[in-house]
Amino acid sequence: MAPCSSQSKGNFEEKKAMPKAFKQANQLFALAGMVGLAGLSNPAYSACDSTADPVALAASCDDLTISTTKSDVTIGPSATVSSFFSLDAALIQNTGQVTGTFSNQGLISSGFGHNGFVNSGQVSTFLNTGVIRSTSAGTSDGAIVNNNLIGTLVNRGSVEATVGTWGAGAHALLVGGEIVTLNNSGTISAQNSAIYFTPGFTARIGTLINSGTIQGGINGGPSSTFASAIELGSGNSIGTIVNTGTIDHSVCDAGGTCYAAIYNGGGSIGTITNKGTLTPGNTGSNAYGIINTITGTIGTLNNAQGDLKYFGQLPTQYNTIVNSTSAYGKLFVTSATSQLVYAVASGSTLLSGTTYAAVLNGVNASHLTNTTGTYGGGLVATTWRLNNSAGTQWDLITDAPVTVAPNTGSSSGNKLGQAITFAYASAVTASTPAAVTNGTSLVAAIQSLTPSQATSLTQVHAEGYSSNMTITLEQMGHVTNTVMDRVGAPSSTSAGASTSLELEHGRTFWIDASHVNGSVTHYDKLAGFKYRLSNLIMGRDIYQDTSARLGVLGGIGYTAMSEPEQVRQDFSSTNYYVGLYGAQSFTNNLKISAAAGYVYSDTSARRYNPDVGHFTGGTAQSQYQSNGGYAALKVSRPYQATEQFTVTPFVGVAFTKLWMRQAHESGGNDFNYAISPASGQSALTFAGAEFLMPIHQATARPLSLTGFYRLGYDWSADKASAHEITAQSQLFGSFQQTGANKGPVNHLMGLGLQGDFARGITIRAGIVGRISTHGKELGGGAEVKWAL
Repeated sequence: MAPCSSQSKGNFEEKKAMPKAFKQANQLFALAGMVGLAGLSNPAYSACDSTADPVALAASCDDLTISTTKSDVTIGPSATVSSFFSLDAALIQNTGQVTGTFSNQGLISSGFGHNGFVNSGQVSTFLNTGVIRSTSAGTSDGAIVNNNLIGTLVNRGSVEATVGTWGAGAHALLVGGEIVTLNNSGTISAQNSAIYFTPGFTARIGTLINSGTIQGGINGGPSSTFASAIELGSGNSIGTIVNTGTIDHSVCDAGGTCYAAIYNGGGSIGTITNKGTLTPGNTGSNAYGIINTITGTIGTLNNAQGDLKYFGQLPTQYNTIVNSTSAYGKLFVTSATSQLVYAVASGSTLLSGTTYAAVLNGVNASHLTNTTGTYGGGLVATTWRLNNSAGTQWDLITDAPVTVAPNTGSSSGNKLGQAITFAYASAVTASTPAAVTNGTSLVAAIQSLTPSQATSLTQVHAEGYSSNMTITLEQMGHVTNTVMDRVGAPSSTSAGASTSLELEHGRTFWIDASHVNGSVTHYDKLAGFKYRLSNLIMGRDIYQDTSARLGVLGGIGYTAMSEPEQVRQDFSSTNYYVGLYGAQSFTNNLKISAAAGYVYSDTSARRYNPDVGHFTGGTAQSQYQSNGGYAALKVSRPYQATEQFTVTPFVGVAFTKLWMRQAHESGGNDFNYAISPASGQSALTFAGAEFLMPIHQATARPLSLTGFYRLGYDWSADKASAHEITAQSQLFGSFQQTGANKGPVNHLMGLGLQGDFARGITIRAGIVGRISTHGKELGGGAEVKWAL
């Protein structure tokens, strides 16, 4: 017999007559509670105090009412809140709001009233770790009644509605408004429906997650009651149901009316994922796990249960969850109508050339829109087909999986994809295969990746560590440029144009500050990025004579890199510099300037990884250190082109090298990497010219215009080995990553002013820019120098 409505009442009107004697007894008990007759519960009235904010109840009280905005409400573990004069033990009025958490650690009981907790306002989070109970015989009552909005309802305790031998009674959870997320790891139970939606209203639960027990139609005393566990009517909806626990209910009654774990009597359910148990009944197996009436709609049903009974209109799509050759979903359908699309559920593990018997039963070819398909296809493709082995039984048969070359759209994403493919081949033969963060086996997580999901691997690679190494190398290059430009610069202190080597002042102490913004464009499927470099360097001459100078320097620098094109990531470094500098002038005006030093770098990194299929992302963070060295040599000879204009051609070499220590990420879940120690280097040759032109020749405060152009070639920029890193994953093994850099050819130019600010104090300031093969920079700096 086709099942009728599973609810023992409809639209808040009782379908089963309540015994007249019980009605009279219930009225007498309510009256006794209101006048406080001896021997009954709550003989003394004690109103709950809700005037404070937050509200904290440590002792038992009656009639809790929230009519204004509260930050939090807490009922302590020793407190009982019950109804006395009110019909509701705890009530959030339509003017009430809890912006934080309403937490019940004790007992909320309907007492002589109807409902345990009623929300007619708004509650951000409702957390129950205690007991919420209704003993009302009224079928329009509930332990929890939601008439408006609850953001998140978390039950780790018990929500229960029992009335004994008097019939079905109240519901555990009566939904008349909206609950965005319901997460149950405790028990929700009632002699009536455990979770009941008010028909005809847009009552809704966005996401229902059950890892505990939901029971409808539990036995009441010596007699049985009949109800489904979860019941929807017209206008009602659930976005997603995820069940890893048990949803239990009544068997069919003597009149042939059948009940279900999920009864959809005209509502809408988007997705049901069942990895637990939707029972066919609590005292037998003649009822159903799911009943979907002709007016109800179910979008997608994912099922791992091996004996799921289903009645009525088919879901739009049915997906079998396959965990092993002996543990996989089987659906047994009665009175099937409409058609479904069949597929293997994401996260399944399919073996080559295997038959999974009876995945579908009770449907014929007219109910199936397809009988073949491909599982995954991102990195591994497994073709399958349905075989009508007997009657209305359909078996799932698989072919051999085929690996697919990664096509993520990025070089580093493809390398990660290759590593994952190798990990799959190893995991298939492993005696104990690894599992990813959400509990899915590594084999299943890889096998189920679709082409679009595999493309997302370009958002979780580790290329940024290589790119950031080149930024630190770049900053070391800026330091050497700054120091050598200072010690090799012509002086502006003489009355005419000078080609002397700033030796007139004698020994000096100096401070230089600079800041540069730069960017590298994407190329060769490598991600572009933006960066900032800031330096504060100071130095002091320790030796000086008429032709030579030697000094020491120290400083601090900051770098920041962001890369939004592929992986959302940020790197920031603090770098500490020490070094030596010197210059030598010869009788023919040939000058040699040099600098060398050491850098210590402390780096913080963050990579914001999305979820990819069954792989769980997260913010991967690391803190690591690096050591570096830099050296440069420049040869120049000034020429006085005119009386007021000096040109100084130069050539030089610069070498920087960085040794990065190991980095360990945390917080990225399946995409945490350990970056092996690595090194990067830059080997630059350059040539160019600088000029000096006095524009104010006062004896006391001369001022000159200065500028330069430099053409450089970095012989390491195009070599991947010069800044390649190796990432290690506990799931995927190791893989190499090479990031973008500014490229080998770069044009560096600058323009500024230098002059004496006061006696013995000289200032230089200007702007500098770079155009490189793959990037550009623009910044500026200033130097103040004191004669000692």
